[in-house]
Amino acid sequence: MTSIKNEQLLCAIIAPHVTEKTMKLSENNIHVFKVQMSATKPQISKACEFIYGAQPTSVKTMTYKPVAKRNMRGFKTEKRYKKAVVRFSESVTIDINKKVSEE
Repeated sequence: MTSIKNEQLLCAIIAPHVTEKTMKLSENNIHVFKVQMSATKPQISKACEFIYGAQPTSVKTMTYKPVAKRNMRGFKTEKRYKKAVVRFSESVTIDINKKVSEE
């Protein structure tokens, strides 16, 4: 049963959301991840603790709606997604590429 829970925790975080703004935030131990739409704040917190070995101090989530963008071939609709902003304590340093490198 624990292996099923561990698999669910690994699937909760899809990938790190890397932009210029999030890289500046990572200097202050605030990391941004794309997560599953069904993931809750406690699940995201436990997943970060399981993957990176550090307890987050706070988790904030944002849900983005689909947006229609126009290009020369017509309209393209972006999928909706959920983003989590996770803050770690100052004494903790994590490598956001750890999950990718283990696979």
